[in-house]
Amino acid sequence: MLDAYNACPGARIERNGEHGEGLRLRKVWLAIMLAELASFSDASAAIGLSQSAASRAIRSLEIELQCALFTRRGHGVEPTREGEILLFRAKRAREQLRNAASDFGEARAEAVFGDMMRASDHEYRAFIAVYNHATVSQAAVSLRVKQPSISRSLSRLELRLKQTLFERRSFEFRATPIGEKLVVRFKCMFRELDQAREEIRLKLGNRKGQVVLGCLPPTRTRLVPDAIGALISEYPDINVRVVDGIFQTLFAMLMHGELDILIGTLRDPLPEGTNAEILLYDRVSIVVRPEHPLTRRDVVTLEDCLQYDWILPSAAAPLCQFFKRVLQSHGFKCPERYTEVDSVIVGRSLLCNSDMIAILSYFQVEQEVRWERLSTLPVLLPDAGRKFGILTKEDYLPTPFVAAFIEALRTVGKQMQQVVIADAR
Repeated sequence: MLDAYNACPGARIERNGEHGEGLRLRKVWLAIMLAELASFSDASAAIGLSQSAASRAIRSLEIELQCALFTRRGHGVEPTREGEILLFRAKRAREQLRNAASDFGEARAEAVFGDMMRASDHEYRAFIAVYNHATVSQAAVSLRVKQPSISRSLSRLELRLKQTLFERRSFEFRATPIGEKLVVRFKCMFRELDQAREEIRLKLGNRKGQVVLGCLPPTRTRLVPDAIGALISEYPDINVRVVDGIFQTLFAMLMHGELDILIGTLRDPLPEGTNAEILLYDRVSIVVRPEHPLTRRDVVTLEDCLQYDWILPSAAAPLCQFFKRVLQSHGFKCPERYTEVDSVIVGRSLLCNSDMIAILSYFQVEQEVRWERLSTLPVLLPDAGRKFGILTKEDYLPTPFVAAFIEALRTVGKQMQQVVIADAR
């Protein structure tokens, strides 16, 4: 077998599960079989390959990862430390297929699982690409193959599973209910193998990896930037990708394995299939520009504020729902004149250039208030009870890079909470 190298080559992995230099599934399944049976002859027989073909497949996997995955012991083999890393993630990837097969019902589950284990990478990636782009033509562009190749792979997977995965419409493909479930499992399967590659690289001394996080507005000004800075100081070669957007979009990406974590206002109750960790508690403020007429008053009431136009978050946002509850408790209706804004940049621009009023998280305007670019009005508001934190999939296991980033978030969160407590005094 190969000697371990000090570094693994870089590989571009697409988080949407479509393409990239990912590990080949059949080689990975063979590695699991080899570890379980501890014999090339037994593993090759179990998977239907010649012993020489099995040996070549494992060798090519080791070349790809640039490390030895197995060592020979007497008449058998056992995994190296790097092999153990691969096997741990590979078994989690295989478990995604087992869970996917369970969606076909108890009677078919075992047979479907076997069929899934025999499916090729391209069958899965073609299915995911069609799901992501809704057309075969765009899926083909994404995978850099011809359209007939996509159609054949998709048909082969449907035939293999004896299940229609898409409704064919005039201009698009729309996933069937079972297709919607399967795409999540398949994307997460590939993500586990991507994480195996990252963790093996780190074990071999290559500290280059990737963290992909979803970020909701209140955490974009300090919590996330400061945590990224701490992570980069520890791992200078790390790549961090920040995806912002509304909760519904980012949550879907999280559940599809396209995000490692989602940072923002935690929902109550938590969405099914997720875990959460609270980082800090929010304080809500009513914010205006320093030149606003109400800043010249010593006493400002909520009724005074309602005489002006408002900037509000989307109706589904927890902050907007909190604001509505506050108004109702005082016997007021929602403002008739308002602009609904999810963009922090647009909201700040409107505040700075008009007499509009906004209700915002303290952490979104903390720095602007200190620099006297914005002002908070002395309007007493009840505790919003809003919690900022980390949302992950229930079965998610972070890489060392993501674990380090989560630890940085905890540290920054404690610092920010202390500032809120101090300012409140």
